Amino acid sequence: MLYLSKAKIRTRLLFGFGIIVLLMIVLTSRGISEVNSVDRKLSEMTANHSMKQRYAIDLRGSVHDRAIAIRDLFMSENITDIQRLKNEILKLEEFYAIAAAGIRDMASSNRDEAKMLDSIESNREVTRALMEKMWVDSTRASLPASYIITKLGPAFEGWLSSINTYIEYHEDKTRILTAEAREQASGFEQLMFLFTLGALVISVVVTLVLDNSIRGSIGGELSQAKRIIKNASEGDLTQVFEKHQRGSILDSIATMSSKMTNIVKHILGIANQVVDQAALVSKESQSITQLTDQQRKLAGSTGSQLGALCQSINQIASVASQTQANLVKTAERAKTGRELVFDASEEMEKVAKTVDLSVEQASELEARTKTIGSIVNVIKEISDQTNLLALNAAIEAARAGSAGRGFAVVADEVRQLASRTGEATTKIEVMINEVQAQTALSVEAMKTTQPQVVKGKQQTLLARELLDEIECQAQERLKNVKAVVGTTNVQVQAVEEVNQSMTQLQKLSDDIAESMSSNRDAVEQLNELSCSLKSAFVNFKLK
Repeated sequence: MLYLSKAKIRTRLLFGFGIIVLLMIVLTSRGISEVNSVDRKLSEMTANHSMKQRYAIDLRGSVHDRAIAIRDLFMSENITDIQRLKNEILKLEEFYAIAAAGIRDMASSNRDEAKMLDSIESNREVTRALMEKMWVDSTRASLPASYIITKLGPAFEGWLSSINTYIEYHEDKTRILTAEAREQASGFEQLMFLFTLGALVISVVVTLVLDNSIRGSIGGELSQAKRIIKNASEGDLTQVFEKHQRGSILDSIATMSSKMTNIVKHILGIANQVVDQAALVSKESQSITQLTDQQRKLAGSTGSQLGALCQSINQIASVASQTQANLVKTAERAKTGRELVFDASEEMEKVAKTVDLSVEQASELEARTKTIGSIVNVIKEISDQTNLLALNAAIEAARAGSAGRGFAVVADEVRQLASRTGEATTKIEVMINEVQAQTALSVEAMKTTQPQVVKGKQQTLLARELLDEIECQAQERLKNVKAVVGTTNVQVQAVEEVNQSMTQLQKLSDDIAESMSSNRDAVEQLNELSCSLKSAFVNFKLK
């Protein structure tokens, strides 16, 4: 019950209907089980015992008809009748075989039934052996009539008796199963009645429990709760609530109505206070607005004067900054000139060294050209001597006649080679002479340049010293100007800060004026909202 009181309505209904459905399922399952049990017994009775009984009756008919046919065969004297009876006996034997095969296919593991079937089969074998003996003889006269009475008759009786026993056995089984099925059906009828009665009682109990649970959750009738909620939604808080179950819907509605009444009274009191305070704030806002306008005018006048002062100081700072920039450029240029003069001094030093080295190389070149000239003269003398020897060889070859013709050719070639060597030597000599002349001129010019390079180096050092002095003076003046510029910048920054403060003060005054205007509008809106709030709660009926 405690669980149902806290559960949802849907859960409670599902719980109640679930119990009823569960009872229906149990009842149906039990009914299906009983019906299946009866069906199994009836199936066993019809499909097992009845069929076996049917096959056994066919066996008995076949045996009985064969006994009659054998009797008629012994009594008949007409050959046609005898042949007809033999054919009939064979057909009856085939009919017996079919019925026996059906019984064998339905054979069970029951020991009593197996013994009965063995008895039938043994009687069949005995009777069959006697019948075969009867068929062996070609004429009926060879067997006495007492053979049928004393041999075949008792054999057929025993055979029929065993078949009847088998039939009676299955009749008893069928009768027992029928009685059990009837008894089970009768018991099932009573059981179903009891189950239905129990399900009806449980359903009534569950319905009562659900009704009590739902009524307990609501606290009364659903229509009553609906009416109370409708009146409360229309603003009627004067309703008188009866005492309901604690925690129910109606009890919660009563609590809510009491709290809502207090809340509405409190809101109406606050609304009246807000209206009074809004009027007071509106009056004070007008006074603050007037003072703010005066403050804004004073801040604007002070800001204009500070602007003029700031402009003058800015001009002074601009002039100082320009002077500082000029001095920086002067110092930089003096430093650049000093560096250039220093570089020029180094280059003049390199030029002096290069000139000295060139003079030495030119002197050495002059000496080497003289040596080359001597060598050329030696080569020229060797060429003249070779030419002379070639001429003598040609003369001697001419004297030798035809024997010296080959030698004459060689001598001529040597003479031509000596001639070309002489010509080349002459050209080289001319060139050597020109090189010697030019080398002598270069050496003379370099010797003349050396003093000038030394003088240029000395002047470069003097210029470097002068530029160092100019740079030091420029740096000193730049330092002084920087101090002036720094002081001026501090003054400019201070004036700008004061100007910004005045600007911010003026802006703040504007913001305050705008805020006070907005505040006045907000107070008016607050007053209107308070009146609207009071009018909105007029519809509530309070105790």
